[in-house]
Amino acid sequence: TFTDPDADAAAIAAMSRDELTETGPDLLRESRKHEARAVLAAAALADRVYRERLAGQSEVEVWGSVIEHADNLARAEVSLQFKVSRSKAGSWIALADLLKEFPLIRAAYLNGELSTNRASIMARAAQRGGDIDADTDSDSDSTDGDEAGMSFEEIVLDYGSRGTTDPVLSQQLDAALISMNPDSVIEDRDTITDLVGHVTITPDVAGHSSLDAVVPAHYGVFLTTQINALVDERTCRKDPRRVGSLRVIALGEITGVPGAHLDCECGQENCAKGGAARDESAETPADADDAAAWDDLLPEPADADAPAVELVEPVVEPEIPDPMDEPTCDEVPVAFGRALVVPGAPVLTVLKDPDGILVPRLQGYGPIDPDYAATLSEVAKTIHYPESARAAGPLIPQISDRPQAPPADPTGHGG
Repeated sequence: TFTDPDADAAAIAAMSRDELTETGPDLLRESRKHEARAVLAAAALADRVYRERLAGQSEVEVWGSVIEHADNLARAEVSLQFKVSRSKAGSWIALADLLKEFPLIRAAYLNGELSTNRASIMARAAQRGGDIDADTDSDSDSTDGDEAGMSFEEIVLDYGSRGTTDPVLSQQLDAALISMNPDSVIEDRDTITDLVGHVTITPDVAGHSSLDAVVPAHYGVFLTTQINALVDERTCRKDPRRVGSLRVIALGEITGVPGAHLDCECGQENCAKGGAARDESAETPADADDAAAWDDLLPEPADADAPAVELVEPVVEPEIPDPMDEPTCDEVPVAFGRALVVPGAPVLTVLKDPDGILVPRLQGYGPIDPDYAATLSEVAKTIHYPESARAAGPLIPQISDRPQAPPADPTGHGG
């Protein structure tokens, strides 16, 4: 009914499995339709507020700070009226503006076929590959005649219609873009490095700081593998703390923060990963007893009965300060941490195709351009794609009427 929440909840609870299978996807599609229109409405409201702010001002008066203030005012109004955060309001406005350039993706979004996040992934990919001529790049590797004349937006839409998760879709679109126009990807990477790459640490509440960074992909992979390896090495499953808390301590120890040390707090004496287990010496009590017994069997030194030599302390001459040296304050030593590298963590690994057909991949990240892969060859382990992947060939976009995947049955098959 969409008017009586209790009645709707009771009706859904009373539905059979077949009714739920039929009704659930329809409800999801309708909710996506409503959200898509809410996004467009938010962008339209922001545009009205922006224009009202700049109305009546001459071109001379409209400059950087004025435009920035108008943008902030528009986002604030959307945030207030739609009861969402300012960051979400900004992402909605940006998505709606971007969808104006890609009517096919916008139509699918308004039709309820795409979630907001999926539509955003597809729109950004279409923007990056907007200059690609699919006619020239979809060459003899494809045998589907329907692919001729495809725009990159159509390729993106085809990928988005497949039953993949959003992270997988993002990687597929990256791989398609790299295979079709690697130079543009290299240019984008250099631009991000020069203009966007940054590390910001800002004060947060209750004695915490917020850390945000845009770094090269292998930096992120390295930190991720190091943190995961340290958490796995130092803690067991019975540690009561959240995984997030463990990762924060691990990051501190890896980067050498003073006092940051990860140890298991499960409270069990026989914990295989606790500090006691790591700090145990190789010498056992039995080894100590054996060593003492051997010491008793050793002969006494030849001069054991000789009188003890009286130790004379040397005379320490007083230090006379050099009058030419300027007096300095006493330095207080500060205990700094030491950066840690976990030996057991996986090394950086790049998958490459010796024939140059498949797009290189950085394990733990995804597809990367060939130039980046060549740069990483100096610091990463390079392995070749398995023969099965090379025999399958590149991931070529195909236009086809694929039926929807069958639902999973109770035995765990299908889907």
